[in-house]
Amino acid sequence: MSAWSPEHITLRRTENGNVIAHDSRDDQEFILQNAVPMKSQTSFWKP
Repeated sequence: MSAWSPEHITLRRTENGNVIAHDSRDDQEFILQNAVPMKSQTSFWKP
């Protein structure tokens, strides 16, 4: 499994509020259900 790296990830929100994270390196998608927006984008990537 490859490391989670923000420069390879594209996020998009669906109509029902889920977020789809697409990894361009291996063309995988991850669904984040009922995702809550963060106050700042940088806090999303903190370990």
